[in-house]
Amino acid sequence: MTYPLMITMSDSDREAGTIDKNCLISLQSDWNLALKNIGEEVWVTWKSEGNPTLHGTIKRINDSSDCHTSIGTSNGFKVVHLKGNMIQVGHCMSSRSTIFVAPSQYVTSVHEKKSISSVAVNADGLVVSAIGEKMVVWDTKTEEKNLLLEGHLADIYKCKYFPSGKVIISCGSDMLLKIWCPFTGRCAVTLSGHKLAVTDIDFISRGKNIVSRR
Repeated sequence: MTYPLMITMSDSDREAGTIDKNCLISLQSDWNLALKNIGEEVWVTWKSEGNPTLHGTIKRINDSSDCHTSIGTSNGFKVVHLKGNMIQVGHCMSSRSTIFVAPSQYVTSVHEKKSISSVAVNADGLVVSAIGEKMVVWDTKTEEKNLLLEGHLADIYKCKYFPSGKVIISCGSDMLLKIWCPFTGRCAVTLSGHKLAVTDIDFISRGKNIVSRR
């Protein structure tokens, strides 16, 4: 399970303190592993409003520590900086560049080899992750499973901790919202009324009110 961090800035962003949201650079999620091997390619994509999407590749061409001589790119892409688990990627058509930070830790023992649709973590490092119609509560320190939460009738789209970090809420394609205790696994409340799948949820203020989206 990996969730890379992306930070996007341009020269004008730094001056104005704003980020142009009309441009996006995407990078292959396991880029840090692929670029350890000479000749292995990583895909990269540049999207900008009103312009065609551009696709390119990044690959390591030698063992040099200088990214400007050891990394090759195609279709106008450029590697501005590469060090450890961080890479900064730009494109010649824009002053904008994106910093991607690869995961420092991989968790492989908790989940089955299935797609993870949602993940949330509280301040104590207790994680809830959704796989299909089930959720797993597990500890980031030990990577041990604490509880299996079952009750949804179909795929779960989103799971979140309440602002307190002591309660979980989930929603999914069964048109239901469910509120859970992460310490006992008990479903305290089931909220119904949606006529279509519930795709997202959020809280107002401290969580007394919930907003759901179909």
